[in-house]
Amino acid sequence: MYLIAGIDPGTTTGIAILNLNGKLLSLTSSKDMSLDKIIEYLISFGKVSLIAIDVPTSPKIISKLSAQLGSELYLPEEPLSIKEKIELTKEYKTTGAHQRDALASALNAFNHYKNKFRKIENINTNIPIVEIKNLVIRGKSIDDAIKILEEKSDGKKTLKKKSQPQTATTKSKYIPSEYKIIRKLKKDISFLKEEIISKDNEIKRLRRIIKDIKRKYRIELLRDRAIHQREQYIKSLEFKITDLNERIIRIEDIKNILKPLVNGDIRGVGIFPDVYDGLTFVKRKPR
Repeated sequence: MYLIAGIDPGTTTGIAILNLNGKLLSLTSSKDMSLDKIIEYLISFGKVSLIAIDVPTSPKIISKLSAQLGSELYLPEEPLSIKEKIELTKEYKTTGAHQRDALASALNAFNHYKNKFRKIENINTNIPIVEIKNLVIRGKSIDDAIKILEEKSDGKKTLKKKSQPQTATTKSKYIPSEYKIIRKLKKDISFLKEEIISKDNEIKRLRRIIKDIKRKYRIELLRDRAIHQREQYIKSLEFKITDLNERIIRIEDIKNILKPLVNGDIRGVGIFPDVYDGLTFVKRKPR
């Protein structure tokens, strides 16, 4: 089955899938979808003939998607306005702007080919209509598409008559468009392998940087801890010094009080209290 896929890329990716009759097969949206996940989802429905978006400039991920699937890319001449998107999708139930934008992109692309598709559907031919539509999407005129497919069909009949062994050639199982896809995929694989090597080297470089940063951080941390410990020790010493100074002052005060007694300048007077029934009586010692 050949497909038209409308994609709304971003943190949340919207995907709408139509067949070449314009029937909606799937409409979904999901957060953090990688390129591989998008491809896996699309090919589970069939072969993607056309990828459509709602802006005239293709984001990098859409260009990669088109290259890896071997699909044509439909870009509108101008960005689709919200009004146009609402009008295109008014007969469908969508959840959120991402699904709406993806569906609007797919329907807009289908409408671009709609008149040609109607002409194809009115042609009296034994060739599968969907195959003609697929080649028209890929840039062939209706007449050229029919001619290519008729030649392919005649070639298959000739091969059957000759009853050639299957091992005689492996290329006969591919149509020209599939050769193009295979060549693109091989180039993409080669490119991706180079990207992987480049990214691996980048990862190794970053890991070395991280290791150096961690080592420096540990040194700084140890130094900070040592400084903190010294500061705490200094604070404890300052506290002890303050305490000792206060004790010295108290001792000096006591010394100043006792000094006249020691020198005989002041004579002590004994006081002998007696307590009777809660009353205190003081008796002074006679001189």
